[in-house]
Amino acid sequence: MSTPHEPLELSVGASTGAKITTGLFSIPFIVIPLFMISILLRPDRLFEGSLSPLSFLAAVPLAIMVLFLRGALGTFRLRAALKGSVLEVRNTFVTHRVDLARARIWLDSSTEYAGAGSNRRPTGRRIPHLSAQEPGGPKVRLALRTAEGFLPPYELTALADAVESGHRTGPEAEETSQAAGLLRRLGTDPLTRIL
Repeated sequence: MSTPHEPLELSVGASTGAKITTGLFSIPFIVIPLFMISILLRPDRLFEGSLSPLSFLAAVPLAIMVLFLRGALGTFRLRAALKGSVLEVRNTFVTHRVDLARARIWLDSSTEYAGAGSNRRPTGRRIPHLSAQEPGGPKVRLALRTAEGFLPPYELTALADAVESGHRTGPEAEETSQAAGLLRRLGTDPLTRIL
């Protein structure tokens, strides 16, 4: 189990295999559009003002390339770490930090979906999230269940320890205590882990 002072990399984000697959799958969708753009927008005519009407077709491969770059970047950048009582969640373009000892803490959930496009359907399961927000700061959400299952018990316990390390009063203290208790229960109670 981690103490609130040890940095702890949380088990969120893509696995190494998923990163390799994403990288290999994205290469053709980045290189081929670049090649098409270089044909449509010939560099020797780019600044002459004599672009052909077909040059605007470069927007299509450019859009495809940007979509795949964004997806690949999101796969490689997604991570979360607990450093003391500070939770750091890194997404595609931003990194949010929140001190769990001082922030308002609550647990919520979102519907889990399977499939893509018109075949996207709810599975009937909920994905629990730890939500935290310091006064005047952004709301930070951390999914407590990934494709592989819940976060390991020691990570959930470390999150609960970080939440309880601060001193709160009034209704916020009760809400925080309930959230920490639920985090511990998710980590230790086998029944809650199969839901």
